[in-house]
Amino acid sequence: MMLDSFRRYYLSQLLAFLSFVIILASFVGYAYNIENFYGNMSFLTALLAAGVGLSLCFKHANRGLVRILLLNNVAGKISRAQIFAAFIFCAIAGHIQFTMFGDKASSSLMLAINMFMFFIIFSLITVSSYFQEQADAKRRGMERHLMQLARTDSLTGLNNRFAFFESLGKFLKSQQHKTCPITVMIIDIDHFKCFNDQFDHDVGDKILVDIAKSIRKSLEPADLLCRYGGGEFAVAMYNVPIRDAVLRATAIRRNARLHSQTDLTEPMLPLTVSIGCAPLEAASPDTVKTMKNAYMALYRAKRAGRDCVAYCETLGKGAEEFYVYEDDNDLLDGMLSPNANRNYRSVS
Repeated sequence: MMLDSFRRYYLSQLLAFLSFVIILASFVGYAYNIENFYGNMSFLTALLAAGVGLSLCFKHANRGLVRILLLNNVAGKISRAQIFAAFIFCAIAGHIQFTMFGDKASSSLMLAINMFMFFIIFSLITVSSYFQEQADAKRRGMERHLMQLARTDSLTGLNNRFAFFESLGKFLKSQQHKTCPITVMIIDIDHFKCFNDQFDHDVGDKILVDIAKSIRKSLEPADLLCRYGGGEFAVAMYNVPIRDAVLRATAIRRNARLHSQTDLTEPMLPLTVSIGCAPLEAASPDTVKTMKNAYMALYRAKRAGRDCVAYCETLGKGAEEFYVYEDDNDLLDGMLSPNANRNYRSVS
């Protein structure tokens, strides 16, 4: 108890565990009716001592040796198996001693041998458990690091395509998506290959990082953003209808155009993006079809001269209509102008 008050949890729990040697020896004496085993310790005293020992062990179950034993990982499973095997081994060894040598050897000697054997075995298990947990903690840390690397684009620090679809899939499995409109957006840097070919890949990398920061500033914290590949980015916006998503896409496009390229590129090669948007149907979500529609909208934005936003609307019965949103003027109080849309028929 003193060690526990000084926060020496490993040592206090180790002594509490080892105190069970005396308690178990008393129970063994009662089981085999050997008086000098339990001597002055009554059965009630042994039960109370066992309760005190357990309470000291589990008083701080989230620390020390008990924490290692209760962990649901490799180290915890091995430690529990070792302790169970140690109890079984000592019980069988003691039973064999009493049945074979009970009338030939001193009971006190057999008791001392069993107590010493249990003490040595449990001490070895304790040390083994500690180092197993240290090694397993390093392994878990490396696994988390590798998982982070597998989910992250190293250049921009954004999620990659794998993490994007994983997070989107988890959301679609929840109940929230049934009442939550989702819009997917594909953003592509116009003439990105020209930046790499004309100004080297260092310039292209800097543009990717700058565009990624610019897009993130235009999104809500709950929105998903990833680098989809090359000069493309993918966005999934939760609780955002398609028309509101087009306004956000327009803000992203304008912010990209505001980037100064005087120190990187020539004025004849401005930095612009083309964006395609498509809604993800809440009733029957199909991410493959939605991504295809977003790409088809992106192709229409490219065909319309780039540096613009195109979007897809579902008309019902599986039919889609594609539009290019022209925003040469102001956004008309935040509403889309029907007269500003150039109609494109859907392609089945």
